[in-house]
Amino acid sequence: MNLSHLYNQLNQRIQTIDFNALYPGFSPCPFALYTDSECFYDGNYIDKTCQFIGNTTIEFEGQHIAIWYVVHSMDDYDQLAASIIHEMFHAYQNSQHETRYPNEMKALVEYQYHEKNLTLKLKEANIMKELSHKYDHQMFDDLLSIRLFRHHHFPYEVDYEARIEQIEGTAHYVELKALEQLNMDIAKNKWLELFEKISNPKYYFPIRVISYGIGAALLKCCEHFSLSSFSFSKIPFSIELIKNVTFKSIEVDYDSTISELIAAYHQETKQIIEKTIKKNECILKGAFPLISLNIYNARYDQGYATSTYFVAYMDQGESKVLNGDFVIKLEQMTIKEVYRQ
Repeated sequence: MNLSHLYNQLNQRIQTIDFNALYPGFSPCPFALYTDSECFYDGNYIDKTCQFIGNTTIEFEGQHIAIWYVVHSMDDYDQLAASIIHEMFHAYQNSQHETRYPNEMKALVEYQYHEKNLTLKLKEANIMKELSHKYDHQMFDDLLSIRLFRHHHFPYEVDYEARIEQIEGTAHYVELKALEQLNMDIAKNKWLELFEKISNPKYYFPIRVISYGIGAALLKCCEHFSLSSFSFSKIPFSIELIKNVTFKSIEVDYDSTISELIAAYHQETKQIIEKTIKKNECILKGAFPLISLNIYNARYDQGYATSTYFVAYMDQGESKVLNGDFVIKLEQMTIKEVYRQ
């Protein structure tokens, strides 16, 4: 893997982007590409530190930078450049002291998949799909009314969703707007895929993943109605949008599909955990403070969490990382056992 060549290809594209057009005040930051054995940062090969985990932003040498884990040869440079800009936006959020982050570990345990909430959430998504290709102010008002109704009945769940929409949805929106500057044809297809995905309930599990697309879709709808959601306030933008909406009751048209999907998701989670524990490949046992796991698609059931790609923890004051897919027995934020999937 020639990280130098890949870096130069991406950097050339990133330099053509009008960042302020993506999000007012947004500007690029340095970025790094890395593999299991190499790291290329800001034009040079460097020694990789334990901070380099996943695709994200980290604080490195006194500044926020974007990092990307290169797992195989890539030639879709436009898409990858847009993905790097997504991570750069997270760096920008940190530099602007963004405060609307969700408590991910709490939500992993406490977020509930309510049939009524997800049914109405799907109704919102179908409205957004319609609004993606037409202007209809009444439909947008209906969308906000449903969001207000959900927030009233499911405050914890909707607040968590809104915070993911704020942090990751906004970054995903910025990513797609960057892709529009790099390759409009690919960007149009990505937007079409996004609206198809958010209107299909099978993608609502886990809820965190679909919230990227829903946040981006809602911002796309705001474009049509000249609503500015570009500020660093204390309230997620999707909650800000419903502050002045008049509450009204919403009819819920239940569909057995959603209840079936909820049951299947919980059953699949139990099966992953039970199958992994049955293998009995316990690779860590004791009491180790958890640093992080891959929250992106993590699952939880009765004291056990799943994590793909890695889990990071403290061991006698030293941070350590296990690479792979795992089931983790947790007590509060302490790892008791780790099983390899």
